[in-house]
Amino acid sequence: MEQERANELLAELGGIIVGSEALENEDWSSLAVVVIVDGGWSVSGLCYAEGDDEATPFLPDEEFDDLVPDFHAATLVEGKPGWVSCLLQINRADMQMRLTFEYDDAARWAITPDNRIALVAALRG
Repeated sequence: MEQERANELLAELGGIIVGSEALENEDWSSLAVVVIVDGGWSVSGLCYAEGDDEATPFLPDEEFDDLVPDFHAATLVEGKPGWVSCLLQINRADMQMRLTFEYDDAARWAITPDNRIALVAALRG
């Protein structure tokens, strides 16, 4: 893993997320962004307001998508398979970002009609 490069890219990705145009008029308390690697890159985001059980879907600005392949490459560990899904959670109060990688199940954080209520609540962080 290229730790220094991964940290730089993570900071840049976090900045793109919180600065996304889609969030300009949102009074958010936390954000969750899911990246899925499954024959390509899929990115989705959820915006949570304080005291609200629901979440508003959003997409980070385009620059986020441009950096994801570089971030994936920088986080590879020699001799091990790369992650297939990544969850980034940001708490507005302290601007802390939590990062979780999934190495086996690309659809772990994919929202479907069957898991929507439970997963939206779980991704809040």
